Amino acid sequence: MPTECIQGGFRCGTTSPLWMNGSYPSVGELSNVTACASNYNGGCCISSYDIQVKNCGDYYVYNLKHTKGCYEAYCFGTETKCLKGETSDNGGFTPGCEVDPCQSVNYKVLRMEVKRSANYSLNEDDTAIEDSRLRTGWYRIDSVTGNDIVNQSVSMMRCGTLYPLWMQGNIPDVGDKTVDRKVCKSGLSSMCEAKYDIKVRNCGNFRTYFLQQLNVDKSGYCFGTLPVPVPPSTLKPNSSTGKDDGKRSDSSIWAVVGYLAVLSVILLVIVVLQIFKKNTRQDRSVDSLPEKTKIKYAVNQTAPPAYEETIQNEKNSYIYNERMNNHGQFDSICWWISTEHN
Repeated sequence: MPTECIQGGFRCGTTSPLWMNGSYPSVGELSNVTACASNYNGGCCISSYDIQVKNCGDYYVYNLKHTKGCYEAYCFGTETKCLKGETSDNGGFTPGCEVDPCQSVNYKVLRMEVKRSANYSLNEDDTAIEDSRLRTGWYRIDSVTGNDIVNQSVSMMRCGTLYPLWMQGNIPDVGDKTVDRKVCKSGLSSMCEAKYDIKVRNCGNFRTYFLQQLNVDKSGYCFGTLPVPVPPSTLKPNSSTGKDDGKRSDSSIWAVVGYLAVLSVILLVIVVLQIFKKNTRQDRSVDSLPEKTKIKYAVNQTAPPAYEETIQNEKNSYIYNERMNNHGQFDSICWWISTEHN
C-alpha cells in the first residue's frame, strides 16, 4: 500500500484513492495505522479509516474497514509501467523510471558526417563544423569513418572544425548503463583548454551520446578514427574505377561502329534495289512501244561514234565535196568549148 499522498485523485482505478498514513512494521509485528482518502480538489485526507498491517516477512496482510464514501478504494502497489521510451531496474516499472537512450524514440542520428573523423583535416575551402548549432540531446552516430567518439587527444584543425572536442576516458560496457564523461576542447595553448559534460550509453551494437550545445564557435565533437573515403572525382586514372570506365567507353565506341556499319549495309541494299527497279521499269516501257518506235528508240540509243571515226568521216566528206566541185568546173569548161565550136 502506498505511504505517500496520491495527489489529485483519479488514481488506482477510482476517484478518491486511499493511501496509508504511517509506516510499515518490522517482520512479525502488527501496526495500527490510518488510511486516508485523497481527491481531485487536492485534499490528501478528506476521510480516514483505522486499519491494521502485519509484516509476515515475504508479504504483508491488512485488516481493512468498509469505506463509507462513494468511489473510494484502497490502493495497493506503486509499480506502474514506465512511459514509452523509459526504462528502470524494476523491469520497466516504477520506481526508478528514466529515459532509455537506446530506444530510437529518444535519440537522433548523425549520418555520414565523415568530416568528424580524427583523420580529416580542415581545408581552406571547408566550412568548419559548429556544434553551437547542435541542440542538446541524445545522438547516435552512423558513419563509415567510425561511430564512437574519439577518446584520444586531437590537435586543432581536425575533425572538420577549428577546435575539436575529444572524450576523456573509455567507452563504457553494456552493464555500465549510462555514464558521465568529460570532453576536452583542443586549442592554441593546450589539448584541453576547456571541458564539457556529456553522457554515454553502450547499447550493445551501438553507442548513444548525450551532447551539450556548445557555447563557442567553430568547435565540434570528434567521431571516428578511420580514413576518410576518397571522392570519385579525385581517383587516379590507373585506379580500378578508371579501368572499368575505359572498358565501358571502348564498348560504347564499338557499339556505335557496329550500328553505323549495319546502317551503311541497309542503305546500300536500298540503293541497289532502287537502281534495279528503275532498269526494270525502263525495259518494260520499251517492250510496250510499237516496232517502229522500238527501232527508232534503238537507233537513238546507239552509242555516238568514237573520236577517230568522227575525224575520218569529216575527211571523207571534205574529199567528196572537193571532187564534186572540181567535177562541176570541168563540166562547165566542156560546155563552153562545145558552144564555141558550134
